[in-house]
Amino acid sequence: ARAEMVTYFGLAALAALLCGAMNFLETAGGGTAAAAGGNATNVMAVGMVWAGARRLNRRRAVGAIGIVAGGIFLLGLTFLVPLEEATVLKTVGLVAFASLGAVESARRPLGDLRGSRLLVWTLGLYAGYNAARIGVVVVSGTAPLVEPGVVSPAATAIVSAVAIALVSASAVRIGRQLDDRPSPGTRAHDRGALRREAARLIATAGSARVTVVRLPEIDLIRTAHSVARGDEMVRAMAGAVDDALLDAATGVPARDTVFAVAPEGMTTDAVESAVRVAFARRMPL
Repeated sequence: ARAEMVTYFGLAALAALLCGAMNFLETAGGGTAAAAGGNATNVMAVGMVWAGARRLNRRRAVGAIGIVAGGIFLLGLTFLVPLEEATVLKTVGLVAFASLGAVESARRPLGDLRGSRLLVWTLGLYAGYNAARIGVVVVSGTAPLVEPGVVSPAATAIVSAVAIALVSASAVRIGRQLDDRPSPGTRAHDRGALRREAARLIATAGSARVTVVRLPEIDLIRTAHSVARGDEMVRAMAGAVDDALLDAATGVPARDTVFAVAPEGMTTDAVESAVRVAFARRMPL
């Protein structure tokens, strides 16, 4: 779930950054091309958040390709209609996607996670602000969208920046609660297993011994022999730690480094000696 969230919310963040860059170019005189790019990426950013929320709720997926296609359609449309009308169409898209995203973020299971409420309020208020912009257009025409005021491009940029910051903060809080469910044998799996074992030992015994084991000149071994031989030696090192520390949880959470979490007991010298002896037994392999 965390990987999918990173994918969709990462694409949303990238689109938001591109939107900001396009808005800057438009202000500097970039013309219709910059405005078209800003309109497309703005809609894509909010659409990706909605699609990511649906994925986290395990509902029928809305693919990133469909969101991008909608942004490209708006990109081309901006060249075919007056800029003010294109801005209105973009605003309608923002209202739709932000409203859908707010509703989806309130659904379970995403709605049960800490940080989801902030996401719901942010998207809801963002949809409300853009709906107010449409209301101004209905009452006063498109002129207020390009003139100084609460619905001007400058004000909209400020509101968008605040929304991006709040969505990012909520995404970080939500992401910390999601389980990667990585496959056994991967570094992510070992990191989770070691964290859980350390937490268990500290909760039950009040302390835990952490042993970090590295193989000297492993990079030289990989270069002189092969990457596969280097990986084989790292696996042998992890096996030696398992043999030496019977009650330990062992893993390779970082490149070429074995971690072991065990109850307090053996002295440091005894641990080092036991690991070296166990590794020496495996060297003939």
